[in-house]
Amino acid sequence: MKVNNTIVRSLLCLLALVVSAVAADQSNFTIIGRSVVVKKPSKVITPNVWNNDQSLTTIAGNLSDFPFGVYFSLYNYYVTGSNNTIGVPEYWQGVPFTPSANVTVMEVDASVVWAEGTNEVVLSLYGDANGLPGTSIHTWHVKNLAGFGSCCKLAQGKSTSGIPLTGGKQYWVVAKTDSTNSDVFDGWDLNTTDMRSHPIASHCKGTVTQCGTDNNKWFAGSAILPGAGKIARVPVTRQRGPRDLGWTGLEEMVLSPPGGVDETQVSPTPARCRLNCRDFSFRAVLV
Repeated sequence: MKVNNTIVRSLLCLLALVVSAVAADQSNFTIIGRSVVVKKPSKVITPNVWNNDQSLTTIAGNLSDFPFGVYFSLYNYYVTGSNNTIGVPEYWQGVPFTPSANVTVMEVDASVVWAEGTNEVVLSLYGDANGLPGTSIHTWHVKNLAGFGSCCKLAQGKSTSGIPLTGGKQYWVVAKTDSTNSDVFDGWDLNTTDMRSHPIASHCKGTVTQCGTDNNKWFAGSAILPGAGKIARVPVTRQRGPRDLGWTGLEEMVLSPPGGVDETQVSPTPARCRLNCRDFSFRAVLV
């Protein structure tokens, strides 16, 4: 029995060493308000060609095509659970979009990275409620996130059957936590392609000192967006060029699959779309 106890203690010590080795070094980042600034990037950068599936069409997002710079890994908005060890309140983030036609989302990618606690984020699609996230439509628990300061692995939520959305209605991509991962300290890294401010929503739950009058509810703001993209399939008829699909605050170049894109599904206003308008830090998929 004494030998067994010794083995157990050794294994626990080894586990503690492993955890401490992979968790973020707190001396390597600074918290400023709701933001986190990482002082030194990771020594290992994993290239990511995130939009290389020719069967899918990126319908909105701001992720870069540069495989070593898909998003900005040194600045993020934190996403935290209620029992995080950093001493900040529970904090969630949401980014809006409005499809111009009925679509079926197959995949949502987001530049969410991990620092401490459970290595996981709850990635969700929400409906809209008076300009803020309303009811959750679909949720993924995305595990094994990249670490603070690293690039360019994405948190991905995929659907085998697809999630139908209605054209002309606003929806939200939300990064959050729940009761299964309340110790989370994650960050949603900023995009590298658009330094303009766009609508964003935040949810703060803590003390009145921490959250003020917005405690335990969604509230609107404007900021440089974190990285995300949405992927979908579109009906194939004849070849079309870049088009604006009408996503609020997000402009996207349609990647026409072989045969093209049904122009009835696309707003004929290509003037809004330029060379880099496909680059947002999240994406979704039509079908």
